[in-house]
Order: sequence, then C-alpha cells, then structure tokens
Amino acid sequence: ASYCVEKFGPDRLREITKQDIDTRIQQFVNLVNFDIELTA
Repeated sequence: ASYCVEKFGPDRLREITKQDIDTRIQQFVNLVNFDIELTA
C-alpha cells in the first residue's frame, strides 16, 4: 500500500524492484524492532 501513494494509482507498483521491496521491509523492521530490558 505504501508504494501506491508514491505515485498515482498503481503506477509505482509497475516500477518497483525486488531491491525496493527488500529495502522497504528492512526499513519497517528497523522501525518496529527494539530491545528492551525488563527488570523485576
């Protein structure tokens, strides 16, 4: 869905590469992945 808002309709979907997808996935993982230390 994030690619669809980068250009009009599905135009951007026609241009993406596997590298684009891999990069987007890694960016998402970096955004939501964090380490937390729980102490009692």
